Amino acid sequence: MKYVTRLCGAFALIGALGVTSLEAASTGFTAPATPRGVTIQPATPAGYDGTGASGPYFGDAVGMTLYTFDKDPIGLSVCNDDCAAAWPPLIAVPGSAPAGSWSLITRDGGQKQWALHGKPVYTFVQDKKVGDGNGVDVADLWRKAEFKPKFDIKFPEGTNLREVFGAGGQVLVDANDMTLYTSSDDPVNGPPVCVGVCTDTWAPHLAPEIANTVGEFTVKRRDDGVNQWAFKGKPLYTFVGDHGPGKAQGVYKYANWQPAMLVKYFMPNNVVINDSARHGAILTTTTGYPLYAKDANKFTGGGASHADLSIARGDVATGRQIGLSGCDEDCEETWIPFLAADNDEPTGYWDIVNRRDGKRQWVYLGYALYTYTLDEPGTILGHDIYDLKGKVPDAKGSPMNSGMQALYWRVALP
Repeated sequence: MKYVTRLCGAFALIGALGVTSLEAASTGFTAPATPRGVTIQPATPAGYDGTGASGPYFGDAVGMTLYTFDKDPIGLSVCNDDCAAAWPPLIAVPGSAPAGSWSLITRDGGQKQWALHGKPVYTFVQDKKVGDGNGVDVADLWRKAEFKPKFDIKFPEGTNLREVFGAGGQVLVDANDMTLYTSSDDPVNGPPVCVGVCTDTWAPHLAPEIANTVGEFTVKRRDDGVNQWAFKGKPLYTFVGDHGPGKAQGVYKYANWQPAMLVKYFMPNNVVINDSARHGAILTTTTGYPLYAKDANKFTGGGASHADLSIARGDVATGRQIGLSGCDEDCEETWIPFLAADNDEPTGYWDIVNRRDGKRQWVYLGYALYTYTLDEPGTILGHDIYDLKGKVPDAKGSPMNSGMQALYWRVALP
């Protein structure tokens, strides 16, 4: 099964469809980044809507900014009555359970409120739209709930944590920011079983000869006489097929290897991360249809393809500005909105917008998602198709006047 992409009007064969679903790949020490119904709003560049640069932060189910209150002790909310009217607590739906860094506290009235690292979280009534942060530093007591995973973990020198979108979460990396993996074949107790020819593909994450245990990182003596770092008993490796930081190609080729993932990002049940030779990791449906976003770019008139720019995931500000306006009713005869089920909830980097027909459409990293009618499972025929008549809306929703601006379709990267 092959993926193809459009290059200046022609089709080009680019590689085999990966068969490993990252939704199934996990380790025994992986925790979810958010509970269901809590979203992660991506980083925003300086200048969007008159605001400064912003790192990723947590939002409620409709994306409104979440805050913590300095006066709240761990595990308790002291914001009640008038305070709660101005700062509505984020109440968990019945049946919710703690997840990763998220726990539940009981309010004075008996309701269950979400807490991040033990600190209760709230929205602010003066925030009117997604991206607002009017509550930041109010009375020098209120803080934006930023997405900065914290762990009571000591890292040995040469080991760290990095966001790897292609792996679908935050994973351990070596000193060169290369993804670290574990193998289901390695026992928790005993020496690593990846020896000999295996190490030509999976390089052990070496520890110094005099290395000692650092927190949950231990040292395993290999049969070949060298020391290897292990996390929670699982030996760590890099993959020779990862040609640079931020890659996780090993999971697409070997079902028994997983990224050493500490924080896992939410993915809808009918979405997986697959591999394509041209674009790397991409989002597809579970049936193999790639997902697309409509993005903006200045058209040079030279016919240049965006294939070389496919590492870009877009700008959340641009995605929000385009919204659903980038594809009208005629457009939707070719580009099919990727819909959420009635019981789906916005979670993590995935939001849901209400459409004009009353249906709900998935949004990822700020961009509404679609499939392309000319695709078959395993093909990418919609990437790099321009809409030269399209105009990029500004922050207020009005089309920009620059004739050099155009909208185009790009495959959605994780």
